[in-house]
This record gives sequence, C-alpha cells and structure tokens, in this order.
Amino acid sequence: MQAVLWLNAILLFPYNGLTVNGVLASGLIYGWCASVSALLWVFIKSLLVESAKIKPLELQLGRIRRDRELFRGLVSSPNEVDFDAVDDDITVGNLDAPIHIVAVTDPYCSPCKSTHEFLAQLQTQHSDAVRLSFVFHVKSGNVEDKSNSLIIRILNLPVSARSHALEHWFRTSDLGAEATRSTDGNDSNGLQLFKNHKNWCAFNGIAYTPTLYVNGHKIPVHYDLHSLSYQIRAMQDELVA
Repeated sequence: MQAVLWLNAILLFPYNGLTVNGVLASGLIYGWCASVSALLWVFIKSLLVESAKIKPLELQLGRIRRDRELFRGLVSSPNEVDFDAVDDDITVGNLDAPIHIVAVTDPYCSPCKSTHEFLAQLQTQHSDAVRLSFVFHVKSGNVEDKSNSLIIRILNLPVSARSHALEHWFRTSDLGAEATRSTDGNDSNGLQLFKNHKNWCAFNGIAYTPTLYVNGHKIPVHYDLHSLSYQIRAMQDELVA
C-alpha cells in the first residue's frame, strides 16, 4: 500500500513542478491518500476480525441445528402446547401422522409465504409421517382490518376448502374461484373461529410469524427451514427403523 502511495506522489510530482507550491500540493495529496488508505485498512481489518469471530459461531450453530439428540429432547419434553381450540380448522395430511407441524401464520407476511411453500413440499415428501396445521396470528379484534377480514373469509369456508384457499392465496394473492363459490355470505362461523384463533394467540403469547411447533413444542428461531427439514427426515427414519 505504501508503494502505491509513493508511486502516486512520483507520478504527480512532475505536474506540480519543483516550486514550493508544487511540493506542498504533492505533500497534501500524499497525506490525503495516506489518510484514506489508513482508514480503509482499519475498516477492512475490523471486518476480517469480525469474520474470524463469526465463522466458529456459525459452525457451532450448524452443529446444534443438526444435533438429533438435542432436537429429539426438544420435541419430546412434557411441556406441550394445547391446540385443541384451533387444531382442526386448517389441516393437511393424515390426522394420525406421528409428526405434527403447526405453523402460526399471517396472510400478509412474506416469510410466511415461503414457509408455507416449504412445509407443503415437506408434507408431500413425507405424507405418511407428517401432518400440517395452520393457525392464524390474530393481533386484534378489528374485523375491518384487511388481514383479519381475509382470515374470516378463509375460516368461513368449508373445512375441505380452507387449506386450498390459503395455498392459493400465498401463491397468487387471491383465494381462487372455488373459495368464492363456497362462500354463502354468512360469516358467523368464520367469525367464531377467528375469535378462537385470536384467543389462542393471546394465551400463548405469539409475538411473530411464522412461529412453528413440532408435536406441540415451539421450535426456536435458530432452526431455519433446511435444518428443520433435516430433523423431520431424521424423525421419520427413526420411526421406520
């Protein structure tokens, strides 16, 4: 780096001449370049130091995510969340499947869209072992809110049409023609289920979406979707073995 600075000074020197002003100008230019280079080096060095610190943490987190014993203990502890009030409102798969994944979701949540797609693929791949259920994150009782009004519309559909409508919404931002035909204009049933979801979210302190549960146990946020998929495959392998 110093060599570059000297080269700059030498190249600029002929243009400034051997006058006092020329020497001063070259010195100022050299000083400015040196200062900028020093600041850049301090910044780059700090990034390198932080990267050196983060890399071992990332490796450790990866090992935790793939630790089967740790995950098995997480989903088999006695502290299960009760889903009875909302469990069967939107569900996909065998009701007797040994692995039950519940996603607390929001129709206008972008991460919920990708999570929904991922979980749907996961359930398709492990249809005999995995059952999916969806609970709506209702933050207020305002039925005029665009998210709440959409939730009521979905919950007002026949049970068999709800999961298709939610999937269609996340894929196209529309409930689909089937959902429109299934709506009879009376929202009383959807409104009651909406209240059940609101009360359930308030009771369990849902703070963000998506929030995921496996067999009644909340999955910590450091488990990303790929590590969750790994653990679900491991659980299925143990069931088959």
